Amino acid sequence: MNNYPLITIIVPVYNTSQELTKCIISILNQTYQNFELLLIDDGSKDNSLAICEAYALKDERIRVFHKKNSGVSSARNLGIQMAVGKYVCFVDSDDWVDADYLETLNKHMQPNGLSVCQLTVNNYRRDDNFLLSFTPKQAQISVLDCNGMQGYPVCKLFDLNLIKKNHIFFDEEISICEDLLFCIQYLRYKPSIISYSGKKPYHYLKSFQGAINSRFQYHANFDQRFLSETEAIRKCKNFLFPNIDVYKACKMRYIKAAVNTLRTLEANRCQSSNLYSSLLSTVRKNCFDYAFSPYGVRSSKISVLVSAISPSLELKIWRLVN
Repeated sequence: MNNYPLITIIVPVYNTSQELTKCIISILNQTYQNFELLLIDDGSKDNSLAICEAYALKDERIRVFHKKNSGVSSARNLGIQMAVGKYVCFVDSDDWVDADYLETLNKHMQPNGLSVCQLTVNNYRRDDNFLLSFTPKQAQISVLDCNGMQGYPVCKLFDLNLIKKNHIFFDEEISICEDLLFCIQYLRYKPSIISYSGKKPYHYLKSFQGAINSRFQYHANFDQRFLSETEAIRKCKNFLFPNIDVYKACKMRYIKAAVNTLRTLEANRCQSSNLYSSLLSTVRKNCFDYAFSPYGVRSSKISVLVSAISPSLELKIWRLVN
């Protein structure tokens, strides 16, 4: 069984009853069977909890936890506290995974390491043929790079002992890019081997009405948590390796966060705020550095340049495209 260590799968659940069954079934159908599944219901108002409990009665590997609604970070943190596996990974309850998800991650995992794969947007999986090995410094750059392995917690297999030993948890005060901050912290404690596979067994359900993109729509009661992306990147700086290339990658990621926050402020009619003026000044000073840097995808570079001219125009273009 040494080749098949117990993996804890943490699934935060909140009002996803329509997608939840597909998610759970996809996990139970894994070719790698030595796992426990923790379903963390974060105060759902639909019948998500009932679905979780029904599956727990059918499969002893499933444990269900119910808590007062306090956000996905709180749910994931509870999962970490309750986990007993050697390794831990995450799946979002409105996504699903192919049967080789755990097998792909475990294949290249080593104790105190990190194993990463890619995700498929929606249905159409097309694997890339590569397997990369990173140092922790290189991995921090790749996590910060929107064209790299990025900072979402899914598609990654973490060593649970390394997490608990160093008290690494999701920041519950940050609601956007809290996962990026988590990954940067994990890497700061120098995982032994970091592998990045081109396989794409994780299916991300992309929706422009989802939690992340909803901040770019008008909200009569504006939620200040929508502005936390730049704060997350600032906090990342506390855990970066002292390396010029790592700092550069973080600076460029901050520019992208600034544009996203400007778009949020523009959508919610907050152009007169001090934050708006400060972020716009930062974007204008650094837009060409970002555009000609090796970081970020082409669409992000265009967004940064357009935002430097007019955040209002950038918002209009984003809405037209999306």
